Amino acid sequence: MQKSKLFILAVVGLSLVANTLPGAFSSSTSSLSGTNVDLEYVYTDDGDTVTDVSTEASSNDNNAFEAFDTTDAETQYLYLGSEDAFEEVLFLVERGVEIDEDQDPELTWEYNDGDDWKDLDLDTDEVDTFEDEGTLSIDFDAPSDWDQSEFEDEEAYWIRGTMEGELDAGVLIDQISAVAYNLSVTVTDENGNYLSSLDDDNFRLYDTNDDTLYGWTNEGKGEYTFAINTEDDDTFMLVVDVEDFEEYGIQVTDFDQEIQSYKIQLTPQTGCNSPFLDLDYHWAQTAVELLYCRGIVEGDTTSYGINKGVTRAEFIKMAMMNADINTSKYENKDVPFGDVDEDEWYYEYVAAAYSLDVIDEDDQYYPEGEITRVEALTLLVRLSGMEGDETSTRFSDVKASAWYAATVRLATDYEVVEGYPDNTFQPDRKLSRAEAAVMINNAYNAWYQD
Repeated sequence: MQKSKLFILAVVGLSLVANTLPGAFSSSTSSLSGTNVDLEYVYTDDGDTVTDVSTEASSNDNNAFEAFDTTDAETQYLYLGSEDAFEEVLFLVERGVEIDEDQDPELTWEYNDGDDWKDLDLDTDEVDTFEDEGTLSIDFDAPSDWDQSEFEDEEAYWIRGTMEGELDAGVLIDQISAVAYNLSVTVTDENGNYLSSLDDDNFRLYDTNDDTLYGWTNEGKGEYTFAINTEDDDTFMLVVDVEDFEEYGIQVTDFDQEIQSYKIQLTPQTGCNSPFLDLDYHWAQTAVELLYCRGIVEGDTTSYGINKGVTRAEFIKMAMMNADINTSKYENKDVPFGDVDEDEWYYEYVAAAYSLDVIDEDDQYYPEGEITRVEALTLLVRLSGMEGDETSTRFSDVKASAWYAATVRLATDYEVVEGYPDNTFQPDRKLSRAEAAVMINNAYNAWYQD
């Protein structure tokens, strides 16, 4: 069984203070004001009755429930279940247990392999009594034979804390919540090589709400995943700072149950600085700055217009320059387009594209019209000279019978273009200047760089 990455956090009683983390990440032991993944199942068992306390455990509302709450039973249990495997549990205890010298209660942890309960080997911070108030934690490596099992008619990955011995009073817990690894970033250099040896000093988290980082992992091949506690509408900035590269940041919001994945291409510190002031920490920042330093986009103003549309004339110029086509020799070539005047600045680029069979013959070219995603992609693929026969794609809105299906598939295979989080490509959507920069820079990395 392959373990999924999920932190389970049991918390009570205190308010979360918003923090800005200007340096390396560290694990927080503060209570939670909210989480992005609920722990599905929480049960207590006093030896006679199993009680579902999942609702009481789902929010930090001072509606505490009591675990290990009787002295009548010799053995009592706290069951934690999730549809995904997990590796850490935090407990913020509102009221701990009082233990007399004559009492010797023992708390052990077990997991279910699908058939039986087995001892769970904890790594650090072992909770063995619940004697103290405040934050307590356990963490462990998900057992290789851990599997879903049924408890109280619920199929889940289950662990349980088993308390043996007498207690004067039970443990009060107000909230049990889960934080998943909900952000993934893959970091490469300007040539697309993975930066796989980064550590926590290379990342900074700036939060605008009550976000907290509970953990991060190096997955290899330049991929790093982060477990961030956040509400659905929270926004935060993750900054990547690597020596000899320009600092880069991404702004992330709209969290849900699915992990968000980003690719970050770092720009070398070359002394080439763009004049654009509207790029800071934008997801297209690196691509725009690389294009500026290569002379593909100009910087007459301090604004790149990152969210504006791109005209067909603008895009064809950038695409031709990106492919290092000498368009000046085409400036006297004839074109069939009635709306492309030879006195216009874009004439030589359109003439070159037509002469090279990159664009089709038609009565009009509509140079001032905004280009669509599929038009732009088709131009880039034709310009590269690449051809593909496979028409199946992962996009729900690109049918294999579509005239552009093979183009989309080929460009996707070469990582020139990606779709949207809803698994669509949206071929007829107007291309933004941000998307244009990323698409053109990806085409350069795929087909033109040395």
